[in-house]
Amino acid sequence: MNKQLETIENKLDILNNKPIIVLLLICGISLLIRFYFTRFEYLFESQDAFIYLLQAISISDGEHWASPSFPVTYAWQATLAFFFEIGKYDSYLELMNTQRIVAIGFSIASIPIIYLIGRRFLEKKYSLLAASFFAFDPNLIENSIFGITESLFIFLGLISLYCFLQEKLKFILIGALFAGFSFDVRFSGAIFFVMGIIISLSKSATTNQKIKSVSIIIIFFIISASPVFIQSMINEGNPLFFIQQITQGVISNPAPSLSATALEGGFSEKVKIGFTEEFKHIFRIAIPYLVLFVPFGLISLFSKSSFDKKIIFVTIIVTLTIAIPQYWLSLEYRNIFFILPMFSLISAIGLQRILNNKNEKNLFLILIVAGIILLSYNMLRERNDIDFMLLDEKERFGVFVVNSVEGSIMGDLYTNIAHNLPNAKLSPIGGGHLGNENIILHGFGPPQISMTDTIHWAEKNKVTHIVIDDQFDERSPDLMDAYYNEEKYAYLEKVFDSTEKDFKKLRVKIFEINYNKLE
Repeated sequence: MNKQLETIENKLDILNNKPIIVLLLICGISLLIRFYFTRFEYLFESQDAFIYLLQAISISDGEHWASPSFPVTYAWQATLAFFFEIGKYDSYLELMNTQRIVAIGFSIASIPIIYLIGRRFLEKKYSLLAASFFAFDPNLIENSIFGITESLFIFLGLISLYCFLQEKLKFILIGALFAGFSFDVRFSGAIFFVMGIIISLSKSATTNQKIKSVSIIIIFFIISASPVFIQSMINEGNPLFFIQQITQGVISNPAPSLSATALEGGFSEKVKIGFTEEFKHIFRIAIPYLVLFVPFGLISLFSKSSFDKKIIFVTIIVTLTIAIPQYWLSLEYRNIFFILPMFSLISAIGLQRILNNKNEKNLFLILIVAGIILLSYNMLRERNDIDFMLLDEKERFGVFVVNSVEGSIMGDLYTNIAHNLPNAKLSPIGGGHLGNENIILHGFGPPQISMTDTIHWAEKNKVTHIVIDDQFDERSPDLMDAYYNEEKYAYLEKVFDSTEKDFKKLRVKIFEINYNKLE
């Protein structure tokens, strides 16, 4: 038995010495899993993904990128526009599937970069393990399927971090450029600018070297991030106006998904919410397996550790710090997604320390990888246990609204309605809405403590109709009360009820708002 195990170990050692083959295998399996769980036959249910799609179409159609209808960070949309230009598409579904494939592609392309970063302080086999942790993480797989910004953001960020860890100035230059590109995707790209400065100041031996490295980072970051500065200059006359926008948003605008009761708190309450949500989300995205392995890696980091290992930990701290103000704008766990590749590396560091003096470690590593694939598959299967009848009914409802209602519509099933709008366009960012010549769509806006507050917000934004389903929404608790007790709200005049139509699963009503009856 021992001889057989030794033979297996030797064969696995040979495989570990061919990292390109193993990486191709990891990437191939990861790609198959993504394709298996991607519902290519269905339209997006993500409002953000659909808005990115429309913005990409506008760029592809020649609309100027500095138009007020574009966000300040639009590199993901511009990337999509490039791919849209390559092919000819006849429907939203074809464009959406292209968007999904592009996001999946960047996610897969990030796997070898994790390996390369790991090779700076890990043996080959453990660098491959880190790549596996990253490749099969269910949160990253699911996110790439959605067709949103994180896949490109993480890809650019990892390249930037890898380059900053190198010694030569040409790599620092490239790292600064990619840090700027990541900033064009999300403002969180500031993470890599900060990390570049920290690494350069720490590794440079003399003051002149520090000044030279930092100057290169600042100059080339500004060059690659210039679309952000130029757009702010064109639209507002100030290249740094976007900083004021961010600051005002963090201070004044509560996250749309925030509980209405949280509105009663002040600035200290906002900070508390940020820390609380971030802490919960760290555990949320570490499930199912990183939460098991990260503690071992952290123990290794806090003992004798190389500079590069410490940088991985510092990157996590910088990411979490920059994410705190984001949580007042958006309570989404993807605010801290960049800690996942860092967690993958830390987990591999811990296992390398534990297993290095063990026999049959190669076999054990294979079993670990097989286990994480099974865990990821099971979690993705549970998350993708979709009620397809309900999904179809949402799209049917969207078709009904587009064909039967005119006006300014606020409420649930925003994306399902938007999918079916002919000639859908985004209005200037000041309005922030989507629509065409017949219909304007709004989300529910900021959290509202009462239905009266919701209707006042609707009046301010010239909303004519409100769509409410039967699900409790802690952002605006009175919405469900209006659904079940419509007689209490004289200003809501019902024009549609799915229970009176041929809908089996969907429970939704449309009300026209009569502001004359509003007290």
